[in-house]
Formats: sequence, C-alpha cells, structure tokens
Amino acid sequence: MKQSQVQSSVVLSLLIAGLLAATMLAGQRGTTAVSQTAANPVRIGIDGSRLTDGEVAELIKVLPDGVAPWLIEGNGPGAFPSSMQTFRVYMPPVSETPELRHGVSLEVRRPIGSPSAWSLWKNSDGQPTRVHYAQVAIDGRPFSQVVHENDANRPFILTGGDDDVELVSLVRYVRALYTPLPISGVIMRLPEELRDTNFLKTGEVQVTIRETTTSGKFFVLRRLGQIWEVIGQGVISS
Repeated sequence: MKQSQVQSSVVLSLLIAGLLAATMLAGQRGTTAVSQTAANPVRIGIDGSRLTDGEVAELIKVLPDGVAPWLIEGNGPGAFPSSMQTFRVYMPPVSETPELRHGVSLEVRRPIGSPSAWSLWKNSDGQPTRVHYAQVAIDGRPFSQVVHENDANRPFILTGGDDDVELVSLVRYVRALYTPLPISGVIMRLPEELRDTNFLKTGEVQVTIRETTTSGKFFVLRRLGQIWEVIGQGVISS
C-alpha cells in the first residue's frame, strides 16, 4: 500500500470511528438470549479502575431502564485537554454462543471533580447513542474475565458484521498474528455513508489493534478460501 493510500486510510478510519457512534445494533441473531447480570461490573482503564461502588451506582441511574453494564472502561485523559471524563459501558449481551457474543455499548460522561454528575451521550433525537460490540471467546477464559484494558479477551466495536462464522475466523487469525495485543475494532462492511469511498473494496475487512489509549494499528484483510491475507496496514493516532 502506498504512503498516500495509508494516509487516506487513516483519515477514513477516524471518520468511521465517529460514524460508529451512530451504529445501532439491529435485529436478533440465531443464538440464545442472555439474561441481565448483577450490578457489579468489571472496571478497567486508568479512570475506570478507580471508580467506587457508589460512583458506579450513580452511573447506572442514567443508563436506559437503570440496567447495569457488565464492563466499564475509563481510559483517562486523551490526546487533548478536556474538562470531562468519558467512560464506555458495555451492556449485558443480547446473544451468546460458546464462541461469540454480541451486545450494545454506550458512552457516559461527567465533569472532572463531579463524581455524581453523570450524563448519557445522546444523539440529535435525544436517544442514547449506541454502538455494537462483539466478543470472541478465548479458550479457557469466561467472557466476563477482562483483567485490564489491554486484555485480549476484551470486547471490540463491530460494524457491518452479520456473518458470525466469518467474524470468529477473522478474529482468531488476527489474534494468532498479533498476540497479545487486543482488538479494538472490526469493520466487516462499511456504513452506508461510506460505501462510495472505496476505502474498503468488496470482500475486504479492517481490524484495528489497540497499542495505547491514543494509538494503534489497522490492517486491511481479505479472505482467500479458508485463510485470510493482510493486504494493507497503517497507524492510527488521536
């Protein structure tokens, strides 16, 4: 991939990251429904791991129907100064098999120094902005065992994924190449808004690997029979 193509891919990757905030989890999958979990979520990240039980209880109050998430991630300050703390919460999965589960993730914020002033990020229609997450099982580990933000067992943001078999195959292939770095995002199909950009051609997918809270790498792959081939890569920094 040429340098100009890499730079273009980075720009579009960041654009897609923004569009993911408007991606809704659509439809039901042919898997077993999963019940809600107890209000004792795993907490990861610099800010997430510091949350007290009282702060978590206040956070849950702003979530839809007061349902507790199973995972809260707060990575601390980003690349640019901000007066707000931002946390991503992963709600109980809506479907689960031994290999894969799917669910919805939301974003909550609060002003720095205001432990109870939580607010839920909403779209222009006043509805919670949802993104779709997926989690592919690691042998010998339960889905709920996420030790820290760089744990390969963590969930990742998924867009355009409607083939579970192919998704599991892709994630296992990338994990085998780049262990122990965690996958933070997978694009199986571009959002409708970007179909004409040729950023990903028919049959191509993108996987983003997390390296730090503000940087990572992305890989463009395509399937050749029963195997995957890496056809491009680049660096993402925010």
